[in-house]
Amino acid sequence: MPDLDLIANIHMLNDALNQKLNSNFRNPNINATNYFYLLKVQDNPGISQKDFKRIIFVHQTTITRAINHFEKLGYVITHQDPGDKRTFHLSLTDNGEKVANQIREDLLHTQNILNSSTIKIEMVMDVLEKLREDKN
Repeated sequence: MPDLDLIANIHMLNDALNQKLNSNFRNPNINATNYFYLLKVQDNPGISQKDFKRIIFVHQTTITRAINHFEKLGYVITHQDPGDKRTFHLSLTDNGEKVANQIREDLLHTQNILNSSTIKIEMVMDVLEKLREDKN
């Protein structure tokens, strides 16, 4: 039977990181599972939902639910493509920009804590890349 310690440790690291991020986020409407979406929209203003799905590797219903949530909060707006009525583009509102910038500050704080540890970031990134390649 294979040793599953690596998988168990990755899971525990994920849980610990999510708890740390959730405690750091100053906005109660943002958590460790959805902050990433706001940052990706900020990094890619006007991105279509189809392209958005390609860069974050989650199911379309998950994206739709998150975008709807952020629209209700006034963080994201969707624009219908004039050339293709089936396509919608995503942008942050001014309030969404403020929240995304606040998230970046919170993430930088957490990343500084991680950088001071003995975790080898290159190794973690290598494992993530291998998992992404296997998914495709």
